Amino acid sequence: MSSNVRTFVFAATLCLICGILLTSASEGLKARKIENVILDKQKNILKALNLIQANQKMTRDNVIQTYNDNVQDMVVDKTGTLVAASGNDGLPVFVYKKEDTIKGYAMPFEAQGLWSLVKGFISLDGDGKTVKGFTVYSHGETPGLGGECDRPWFQNQFKNKSIID
Repeated sequence: MSSNVRTFVFAATLCLICGILLTSASEGLKARKIENVILDKQKNILKALNLIQANQKMTRDNVIQTYNDNVQDMVVDKTGTLVAASGNDGLPVFVYKKEDTIKGYAMPFEAQGLWSLVKGFISLDGDGKTVKGFTVYSHGETPGLGGECDRPWFQNQFKNKSIID
C-alpha cells in the first residue's frame, strides 16, 4: 500500500472515530444542555427581578429553589388578561409575588443591535411603572462597544427609571 493511501485511510479512520465520539457526547449531554438553558433563563429572570445579584454565585439547587419560591410563570392572553402559563398561548410574563402582593413583573425582550439580536429580560415594579431590573443573556455585539450591554454597570443605569409619566 502506498504512503498516500495509508495517509488517507488514517485520516478517514480518525475522522470516523472523532465523529462517533462527538456525536455520542452531544447526544449523551442533550438532557443536561436543556436543563442548563432552563437554569440560565431562571437565573436571568431572578437577576432582572433583583432577587439575586449579578455576580452572586449560586448552586443549581439554590437557583431552582429561589425561582420556585418567588416566581410564577404566566402569560398575557389575546384579551390582555394575565393567566397561568400552563397550556395557554400568549406573551410570557414572570410574576414575583410575596404574600399575595405582586412585587414585580419580568418580561423577555428582543431588540436589534448593530450586528445581532440582543435578548434579555426587563422587569418592572409591582406598580408596572418603574424599571426594577434589566439583564441581557444573548448578543453578538462587538466586545468593548455594544458588547458592554451584558455588564452590570450598563444594566444598572435603567433601574428605578419610570417608563411612563
